[in-house]
Amino acid sequence: MFLQRQHNLNGVLDWVSVVRIDTAQARLQMRYAPNDPRSVRMWQLASAADVVINAGFFNEQKQATGLLIADGKVFGKPYVGFGGMFSIRAGKPQLQWLAIKPYAQDKQITQAVHSFPMLVVNGKVVDGIPENGDRNRRSFVALDRQGRVILGVCYSPVWTLTDLARYLANDAELNVSDALNLDGGASTGLWVRGIADPLLIDSVEAVPEVITINGR
Repeated sequence: MFLQRQHNLNGVLDWVSVVRIDTAQARLQMRYAPNDPRSVRMWQLASAADVVINAGFFNEQKQATGLLIADGKVFGKPYVGFGGMFSIRAGKPQLQWLAIKPYAQDKQITQAVHSFPMLVVNGKVVDGIPENGDRNRRSFVALDRQGRVILGVCYSPVWTLTDLARYLANDAELNVSDALNLDGGASTGLWVRGIADPLLIDSVEAVPEVITINGR
């Protein structure tokens, strides 16, 4: 389900585009190509996925800075003591705050990405979000209280991390239980097959890692 939500952020109206997915009805995959990074739109064309969003952070060499698991193959190193992990374990989506529950190797995890910071845990804004006041486009992955996955992006570069956390914790329609920030700014991109282009965002920068969704 694709939703466009208009939000008044300190007197500025902006759009938040989200896709809500029941993973029982769709296949979610991580894709990683540090030697062939692409814009989110180009990832969608190459993969023929129904939905594509940028994923975690990466360095100048386009290597993931945190752990990434794609179809069971492990890349990078886990974050320790900070950030969060979005994963598919035994076919079910999970979001865990690594400061509270560190990553442990688990063969049942087939897809995963580490990113930071955690924004929402158990429906509440995380205390102590590392915040320098920078405003930018944002992207995120979340779970609602029914266990469905929410992927989303903020259209304009006006959001702090705390702004995003408060929005996700308080939006009754989204009904978010837990949420994790993804790599935003120039990496922000969300592309959905069959949706009019003006409602979507392509990443400015070529990204090496994305989350893709295909209907079953």
